[in-house]
Amino acid sequence: MLAYDYPWDAVLMPLNILDGSFESFEQWVLPVLVKRGIAALAMKTRASGTIVRAGIATPEECWRYVTALPVATIVSGMESFDLLRANLTLARTLQPMTAAEKAAILQRTREVALTGQHERFKTSRDFDGPVGRKLYAG
Repeated sequence: MLAYDYPWDAVLMPLNILDGSFESFEQWVLPVLVKRGIAALAMKTRASGTIVRAGIATPEECWRYVTALPVATIVSGMESFDLLRANLTLARTLQPMTAAEKAAILQRTREVALTGQHERFKTSRDFDGPVGRKLYAG
């Protein structure tokens, strides 16, 4: 989409601690956005919750990692008021990771990241809409 001659204001994309090591929006797309002055909106910061459920990282680590990137905001799914309250509490005290902390968490999560199993939106067509499913059906 960035190849089109269109003055994008913002781009919504998955950014998380696993993305940095596998099929990386952080490495491939984010630098283009920064260079062109386009706001990056981070989604899938917990990879649909699998990063936390699998014990790979805490919610705080997930957000601290992403807020250390050049993003305008985090768009987070919240399916309950309890999660909303927890996210508000976290957001009020959140400090971005240092470069050393980012390097350490990337090293710690690299092996599991390379499997792609927790970012299935990258490794399967299950998350594609009708147009994408039709395009890849043949």
